[in-house]
Amino acid sequence: MIKNLITKEDLLTKSGPLATVVADDVVLGTNIRFAFDTNKGLMLQFGDKELAVTTEATHHICRQIKMPMEQISAIPHDLCVDILNFWYQQKMEGKKVRILSQETEVSAVSFSPRDSFIPLPHMIETAEEVLGKENIEGFHNPILRWDMSCVNVVLSRTFTPIKDDLLNVGIRIEYSLDEFVATRARAYIFRQICSNGAVTMDNIGSWNKRKKSDSLKSWLSSTFDEANNAFTLEESRLRKLTEIQTNGNTAKILNSILKTGGVSKKIREEVRTLAIDAQTQNLYDVYNLLTRTATHSELLKDNPSALALIDNVAADLSFHSDLCPVCSHTLEN
Repeated sequence: MIKNLITKEDLLTKSGPLATVVADDVVLGTNIRFAFDTNKGLMLQFGDKELAVTTEATHHICRQIKMPMEQISAIPHDLCVDILNFWYQQKMEGKKVRILSQETEVSAVSFSPRDSFIPLPHMIETAEEVLGKENIEGFHNPILRWDMSCVNVVLSRTFTPIKDDLLNVGIRIEYSLDEFVATRARAYIFRQICSNGAVTMDNIGSWNKRKKSDSLKSWLSSTFDEANNAFTLEESRLRKLTEIQTNGNTAKILNSILKTGGVSKKIREEVRTLAIDAQTQNLYDVYNLLTRTATHSELLKDNPSALALIDNVAADLSFHSDLCPVCSHTLEN
């Protein structure tokens, strides 16, 4: 039983309002109109809808015409509405936008919609259909925001590079409701490395959804096929790490790996401090040391970008298959 996983139903509950988003593709022009309501604030009218505009969506709207929010807030409401209507009815006439709303509010606006809108529940349901419900252990550590949603699917496929070190494979699906980032899938290794349920996710491949003509289902199907090949390659790489002896040069090897990975001096010192008593026999032990550091360091816990960097450095280690006999630097495959 893997700790800290949640069910699909739990994930949909966590997604809250994001699961009920409605998307309207609108061509700018006289068919849309801004107005101001003394009780509701900025309003947007299009089609048969009249919706209040949230602060976040107002940022999107103002940023598109290069008008700072501070300036919009400082001018009379009537003038603000006139400026917005001038730009969105005349200056940008004919431009297609996607308006994302929830019940009575505009929550976000996508000014360069690249694909058909993908509701969060549809993304999750399609992933489950393609992967097979029976092949999914659960979902882990979701990130659910307008600008970036990440759904981490832990699969039942496992392998054991060394005795008693069971690893699961996983698929991380990234996309944003407002299409600020491209839809992408990543293959990763899911490692539950201690009794408190701490895990690390080592990325081993990624695939972007590039063609509008590709349905979500067909893209996920081809991506998962490629991910399965990536898992097989990664398994052989990790087994290879167990064959490469460190010969008492853990400190030199760590320094080489961390410097090559662009890790800052402060974070390098943190890793070395946590690793000072570590006994390593091979590069797989070093790999474990890095992933344990990523999940147990108080400094890294408050520094998500550094944490991601250490995880990437650990993942990159599997692409090395030898050590320099003179300086103990890792050598590329």
